[in-house]
Amino acid sequence: MNTPRSVVISPSGLRLGVASVIALLPGVLAFGVSFGAVAAKMGLSLVDAAMMSGLVFAGAAQFVAISAWQMDWTWAGAITICLLVGIVNSRLILMGASLRPTFSALAPGPAYGLLALNTDASWIMMMRLEGKTEHGDVGAYVGAAAALWAGWLLATIAGWWLGALISDPRRYALDLVMIIFFACILVPLWKGPRKALPWLVALAVALITQSVTSSQIYILFGSLSGAIAGAFLDE
Repeated sequence: MNTPRSVVISPSGLRLGVASVIALLPGVLAFGVSFGAVAAKMGLSLVDAAMMSGLVFAGAAQFVAISAWQMDWTWAGAITICLLVGIVNSRLILMGASLRPTFSALAPGPAYGLLALNTDASWIMMMRLEGKTEHGDVGAYVGAAAALWAGWLLATIAGWWLGALISDPRRYALDLVMIIFFACILVPLWKGPRKALPWLVALAVALITQSVTSSQIYILFGSLSGAIAGAFLDE
């Protein structure tokens, strides 16, 4: 059993983390600009949009939340949006568990605090750097997460001002940025046609559900159906 010790953030680790996500920053920035523009069109103030990106820091969940945003909230609406965001973010449970070796030498407080900065991009980066950093040194993770957080926040602010000037974000395909971003993330996860079956199940169920209901519940049904299909497919 490892004894928890202080957080080790080496300068070399910080530099490695920042350098590792430079290639991802253009996509993250475009993603953030898109969110800021959509947030402006949904009636959020600049402070609201910036606080959501700065405190929540969860791109996909923020898009889901903003797409189901209501000016006049009801209990049903609040519960629905919480369920949707929870389902979207449930992937972070397994992603966080896979980072346990990175944080195993840290005390629970610092470890859980750092997990609050975990995103798809930083997680992928840490998986690629596995074995390349010293045990207990979270400098690479902090460097990557800090760079992504700063880029996301600044892009949201820029996007909000852009959204205030653009009457229809869809005219410039800003509504497709999230789809393109996550499609690119799926590429390194490809493990053959058979392993892609749950993706197809989730897509089919989501499209069918969306065709019969105007709510965002199709995300919930698509996610659950894909997870169930993956569970039966797993040998």
